[in-house]
Amino acid sequence: MKVTGQAARLLVDYLKAYAAEGGFKAEGESGKILKMAFDDEAFRTWVNAYIELIPRFGKNLREILMNLSLPREDKYESMFQRDLHSATSVDKLATFESRLTRALALPFEEYLNSALTYLPEGTEINVNIYITLDPFNTGMMRPGKVFLSVFMMEITPEICKNLAHEFHHAGAIYWLEKNP
Repeated sequence: MKVTGQAARLLVDYLKAYAAEGGFKAEGESGKILKMAFDDEAFRTWVNAYIELIPRFGKNLREILMNLSLPREDKYESMFQRDLHSATSVDKLATFESRLTRALALPFEEYLNSALTYLPEGTEINVNIYITLDPFNTGMMRPGKVFLSVFMMEITPEICKNLAHEFHHAGAIYWLEKNP
């Protein structure tokens, strides 16, 4: 299992630069970070998780981030735009920083091991955890991936204990696929 906060880290850094520069500047720090984000594997993995729900999400998210004050017509894109725009305050960015640091310190391996105690020996659970700054979903799952957002709430040990239940499902699916 891999746990990464890179998607959240890049978005927090981008929002800081966006606020400091008074908006997106292609040649500024915000432009540099936005390019890094869309070149980053963890960030792209999070973006791609939305493709089924919001067609062209990657292209549209880039446009949203380049002008956070421009309202969007699409209902989902509008939610991203509005909430990310409101997240450029110093206080909110500090909150996200703190939540990200604490989320990355959580013992995700323990939650995985807890699920394994209720599954047959030899069960393989291959899942990666992505800490995000997602204003739309507090959490979502895709095959082999769990996305947890620090945007709307603190990711606490109590919340993560529920992950053991989700990991158990992943372990059960492992056996169902192995023995159809």
